[in-house]
Amino acid sequence: MRKIRALILYYKAEDNKTLSYQTEWPEAFKKSHLFESRLINLNDLESKNISKLLLYLFNKRIEIIICLHSVFSNQNNISFPISKIIQKINIPKTYFIGNEYKLMPEKLRFINRMKFDIVFSQTNNIKVHELYKKNLNSKIEWSPNCLVDQEVFNYKINFNDRPITIGYRSYPSPFYIGNNERVEIANFFQNFSDKRGLVSDISLESKDRFNANDYARFLNNCKFQIGTEAGTDYFELTDNLRNEVNSFLQGKKADWSEIYELFFKSRIQKLPMRIISGKNIEAAACGTIQILFEGEYNGFLKPDIHYIPIKKDFSNINEVELKMNDHYLLKEIRNNCLKLVNESFAYTKVLENIYQVIKNHVKFI
Repeated sequence: MRKIRALILYYKAEDNKTLSYQTEWPEAFKKSHLFESRLINLNDLESKNISKLLLYLFNKRIEIIICLHSVFSNQNNISFPISKIIQKINIPKTYFIGNEYKLMPEKLRFINRMKFDIVFSQTNNIKVHELYKKNLNSKIEWSPNCLVDQEVFNYKINFNDRPITIGYRSYPSPFYIGNNERVEIANFFQNFSDKRGLVSDISLESKDRFNANDYARFLNNCKFQIGTEAGTDYFELTDNLRNEVNSFLQGKKADWSEIYELFFKSRIQKLPMRIISGKNIEAAACGTIQILFEGEYNGFLKPDIHYIPIKKDFSNINEVELKMNDHYLLKEIRNNCLKLVNESFAYTKVLENIYQVIKNHVKFI
C-alpha cells in the first residue's frame, strides 16, 4: 500500500499533556508506514504555522488534511486565518470529533463550514450516527479514540511483583453527562482498600495525573486498575441539557445528589453514548487487571474475559474480591487483554482501519 501524503493538524499544550487521546495520535501518524505525515501543532506561533501550512499545501503535494481530536475538543484551536486557508483548499478533509458531550452545536457548524469529507465519531452507536447524518453532509465513520504505542505501554513488571494493589487516575466528570461514576468507584475502592489493608494509589486530582511514560510506569506498578466507560448517558446535538445544568450551577455549589434529583431522576434516557477509553486499553497493554463497572465498551471488553465486572451499586463486591484472588482467572484476563491490544488497538492496527476508510471514500487513492 502506498503512503497517503497527509497534513496532520493537532493541538498540544500544557493543559492537555496528560490526555492520551490528544497527545498520542500525532505520534502515531508520525510513525505510521501508511501515512507520509506533515504535522502542525496549532499551539505554535501562528505566523510560523501559516508559513508551514502554505509550504506543505503548495510544495509537498498534500493529499488530505486530517484534524485530530485535539483540534476542537474542549475548544476550537484553529485560528481564523488558518481555518480560512483550509476552507478554500480543494482537497479532502477529515475530522476526529473529541468530547461528543459538549459544544456540539459549535462542532456541527465547524464541520459544515470546513466541509469535511469524513467525520470520525468515537462511538459505533448507529443511532448516534443517524443523528449526525441528519445534520451533516459528511460521511460518518467511527474509530475508538484510543490507540497504544507498545514501545511505551507494555507488560514489564510481573503481576506478583507490583507494589500497588489498586490504582486509579482520572478526574470527576461534569455533572451534565448524567452520572458521577468516577467519583463513586474511586471512593468505594479507597474505602475498600483501607478496610482490607491493601496498598492503593487512587486519585482524581489533576496534579496527580501523568504523562504517557510516567503513566505506563504507574500501571506496571499496579496489580489492578478500577474504571468506568467514558462518554455521556444523554447524547444530544443541542447542548440543552448541558446548558441547563451549567446555568443552575453558576455561582453556587451543589453535590451530585442534588443535580440528580433536579435533572436526571425523572428524565427518560434517550440516547446514551458510552465508549471505551485510553485508560482501558493502556491498562490492558500493561497487563494490569481492570475492575470495571459493567458496560458495553464499544463491544471490545467482555466481563470475566477482559475485566472483572462490578455492579454500579457494588452489590457483588464479595464476588469481585474472590476473583481478585483467582490466579488462573487473572492470567486468562491478562492474556486476553494483551491479545486484544495486539489485534485491535496497537497504533498500527488503528491506523490501518483509518487508512482503509479513507481509501474507500476518497478518490485520490
